[in-house]
Amino acid sequence: MWSLWEDPSLRNFGRRCGEPRTATLGPIVKNHECFPEQANIYFMQVVNLGHIQLRVYEHGTGDTQACGNGDCAAIEVRIHQGLLAEQV
Repeated sequence: MWSLWEDPSLRNFGRRCGEPRTATLGPIVKNHECFPEQANIYFMQVVNLGHIQLRVYEHGTGDTQACGNGDCAAIEVRIHQGLLAEQV
């Protein structure tokens, strides 16, 4: 899912997120031709209605465990889709 908060961002909502996946796919996707100025890539796993796991590959930093804007955007999308509670 593509979204735009402050930086171009792509969110991947999967069953698992973690360092190997983020480190492998993050650099490939952030440099894709769809993102001429690169993008932040988010890998999110919904653990339950009130808990997520999020890993981020930031275009200027690399693999990180979270990002404030990314957390908010990812949670907002999943609440809107009915997959998370109003409070996470």
